[in-house]
Amino acid sequence: MKIKTFIHNILKFGLITTLKQRKLTKKRQKLSLKDIQSFHMVDDAVLSSQRNIKFKEGILFSIITPLYNTPKEYLEELIESVKKQTYENWELCFADGSDFSHNYVEDICKKCILEDKRIKYIKLTENKGISENTNECIKIAKGNYYVLLDHDDLLHPSALFEAAKVIEEKNADFIYTDEAKFSKKPELIDNIYNFNFKSGFGIDELRSHNYICHLTIFNKSLIQNEKVIYRKEFDGSQDHDMVLRLTEKAKCIVHIPKVLYYWRVHENSVSKNINVKSYCIDSAIKAVTEQLIRNNENGIVYSSFPFQTLYKIDYKYDPKVNITIILHHCENRNILEKNIKELRKIGDFEIIYLYSEPISSLGGINFISNNINFSDQINQAVKQSSNEFILLLECGCVPKNLDCIYQLLMHVQRKNIGSVSGKVINKDNTVYYAGIALDFSKNDCIYRFGELSTTMDYGYEAMLSYVRNTTIQSDTCLIFKKELFNKINGFNDIKGYECIDFSLRLFSEGYRNVWTPYALFSKINKNNDYSYDSSEFYGFWNGMKEEYLNDSIKKIHLV
Repeated sequence: MKIKTFIHNILKFGLITTLKQRKLTKKRQKLSLKDIQSFHMVDDAVLSSQRNIKFKEGILFSIITPLYNTPKEYLEELIESVKKQTYENWELCFADGSDFSHNYVEDICKKCILEDKRIKYIKLTENKGISENTNECIKIAKGNYYVLLDHDDLLHPSALFEAAKVIEEKNADFIYTDEAKFSKKPELIDNIYNFNFKSGFGIDELRSHNYICHLTIFNKSLIQNEKVIYRKEFDGSQDHDMVLRLTEKAKCIVHIPKVLYYWRVHENSVSKNINVKSYCIDSAIKAVTEQLIRNNENGIVYSSFPFQTLYKIDYKYDPKVNITIILHHCENRNILEKNIKELRKIGDFEIIYLYSEPISSLGGINFISNNINFSDQINQAVKQSSNEFILLLECGCVPKNLDCIYQLLMHVQRKNIGSVSGKVINKDNTVYYAGIALDFSKNDCIYRFGELSTTMDYGYEAMLSYVRNTTIQSDTCLIFKKELFNKINGFNDIKGYECIDFSLRLFSEGYRNVWTPYALFSKINKNNDYSYDSSEFYGFWNGMKEEYLNDSIKKIHLV
């Protein structure tokens, strides 16, 4: 961190926050090459043991690679990465659209066919573009699973082995993995930010951006009723369109949280510069829009901030519905009164406050005593509310404007949504709340996204900047339907974890929990430093899998 930046951050965010941020940044920067290699490389003994494992299923992977003027070195390295696979029941399918001046591509492929009968090749009469070339390539594939490999990229030696494993164990029909960008050799990757450690499958995140990307493997049955795997009109974002369509049909989507794909960075690759294919933005917007139509959802898709490849959907909703706001953890009368005053400025909401005593100056606003346990406070407040939607707000949280309430409403009114939370910013412009996840390795069992981040931080892979799915939610800023609250019998008495337990029960019932950065709230008071015994919560939920926090992100707190 430069001195000028360091001083600026102290003035804006305070000394303690700045020092904590600096310490965390240094921890990431201090990762040695060996440390970084541990995130993706496996030793020869492991690879050898994989080769000796026999699978019951007769899984034949067809690796689909359309070629176009592929540099000689890239093509040879790609073929070698496939031949090094520890799972050997594969075929490598090439469809070559290269022009006359790149005849060496055909020569290399035909030579390799003589050396390895698992390699298949067709020469196309013309270059039809990435989508149609891929469709031609699939025509020569005989496998029951298709593996998509770009012509300048590489597979990790364990890629097909790990895929075969989840197919046999879980009957997976759509698989994706983590990936890493490289320029020279994968083993020389020395920057942790070259890795894309992904979340479990979440349709709301997938609509926000194509985080699945590489490596993608799927059962051929998913395209049986499709005319083509790629649609030419989506060139530039053909992968995003394909993933959206196939995941709608898949019965078992599995994310393998291992780096099994290497995405080469060079001057003409999208990984280097999105402007190389600026038309892909329009194609992605079209792909997401069409999925909304297929699923009978009404929304307008936009390219969003801070990157063009992030997308925001304004879903159609009814802004006239009434909301009950429940202000909880009210400990300071002045803050409570100020909070209610700010809420009244932006809308005529029904407000219920949980406090030690009624405040006469607040007039007809409903009051519930906080001298009982928290779950009973919330259950009584929801029962007392006269509206369909309930917004829990930690006392001191104020929406930036009325639109922030609408950003919550547009999601909570959607089908199969359990709860929606927003982004909360402290007075010093640091992040107070940006979503949470289960982390049973921590004493409180909670991982906090954006901890120590500022309003200037986008987050690792821009995770603080787009709508995403979560397993659990906090009561800091949370909206839900009263109907669902009643359906699962409200809050349980698990001190300090009432709302987390509530959101987990929604999740377990098949409802999606959503976090949106577009519902922005500000804290008008200092942070509440609550600490609770997690043993009861742990006893209930320790077997629960966290779907949306990658262990590699957790390991060095990347976001």
